[in-house]
Amino acid sequence: METVGAFVAPGELTSGEKEGYMRAKGVREEDGALIATKAGIKVRLDRLLTIQNYFERYTPDTGDVVVGRVVSIDKSSWSVDIHASRLGQMNPSSIRLKDDVIRRRSMSDEINMRKLMKEGDIIAAEVQQVKTGGSIRLHCRSPHDRVLKHGIFVISPSCLVPRRSRHRFMIPSISVFVILGVNGGIWVGSCAADIYDRVVGKESSIDYGESAPSASRCRNVIIVASCIRNLIKNERLLTKSIIEMFIDIIIAEDNGKEEIIVLVEKCYSLLLDKEEEEEK
Repeated sequence: METVGAFVAPGELTSGEKEGYMRAKGVREEDGALIATKAGIKVRLDRLLTIQNYFERYTPDTGDVVVGRVVSIDKSSWSVDIHASRLGQMNPSSIRLKDDVIRRRSMSDEINMRKLMKEGDIIAAEVQQVKTGGSIRLHCRSPHDRVLKHGIFVISPSCLVPRRSRHRFMIPSISVFVILGVNGGIWVGSCAADIYDRVVGKESSIDYGESAPSASRCRNVIIVASCIRNLIKNERLLTKSIIEMFIDIIIAEDNGKEEIIVLVEKCYSLLLDKEEEEEK
């Protein structure tokens, strides 16, 4: 089982004892202890201990949820920047058509590709296949993978987003949904809880980012995006639990008068205090 630990700097202890752990990339043995040889995130896979480079490009794996930007369109595919060493490729047969129509793709679909997705669009997708030569195939066949609108796109080092069973979640109290892409692409958008539940429950393929949100919802989106940027700045792992805990503190402290940046910085200190109390 893979577990992701804290950020470590070169020369720091990765484990107090070497017994039971095998050292791998980024780890050396010294005086009976395992020492990090580079800056990064500590990752344990069973008994194998390694350091994942903080600035390393995303390494795709089949089934990964990713958030990226369409950068070009050629004859029969979209090229998507997912912060990997190569662009992800997606063809018309790999996307879910409007109104959930199921049919074979035709020449007219290739002609109208730009009407479905155009350059600059932010999309949520999954890695369908990573070929031997390194090419990456993406698909958008699930109801919640599509072009994302009316939200904020945040970029994080991919090592701060551990692989989990759920990378999409809703914060019902403020009507904000978050997609944590394993590639480090993160989307924060506004959505009513009932619509989100219908999409995630696969009852329909409603574009839950289609209608422009109200001013209050826009503020909520900015708050959540600011929280995530603050966690990235402090080199914290981005998980559903830590983001929800952070937001709960902000909701309790928000009086609607403070600047969002000041509010988030103050609440991060409260978050650290709360974590210390829970550890005790």
